[in-house]
Amino acid sequence: MSPFRVVQVSDTHLSRERPWFVSNFEAMVRIIAAGRPDLVVNTGDVALDGANREDDLAFARQCHAALPVPFRVVPGNHDVGDNPWRPDVRPSISTGRLARYRRHFGDDYWLVTAGPWSLIG
Repeated sequence: MSPFRVVQVSDTHLSRERPWFVSNFEAMVRIIAAGRPDLVVNTGDVALDGANREDDLAFARQCHAALPVPFRVVPGNHDVGDNPWRPDVRPSISTGRLARYRRHFGDDYWLVTAGPWSLIG
């Protein structure tokens, strides 16, 4: 069986309005294009403020479309809000925030099988 190579990234914090991290993401795309892994997994905070600004999610999805390989995303607190583990934690996850995320990235959970491996996000 041939190897299955995964690149894991996180905290890309992409935003059209506040593009502070876009050049980092573009550099990452070039590195990934050179290495050609089988899958890229972004483990959260894909957008700078997707929990409150849908355009940040739309822009983050547009940026990820530049990846030359398949990718999956696990939403982070910047994408859908935070777990309400304390009453004073804001913003908390809501059905509206999850719906916005899903419009741009699909399900907020997934399974990828590669040979004997199963990746669950």
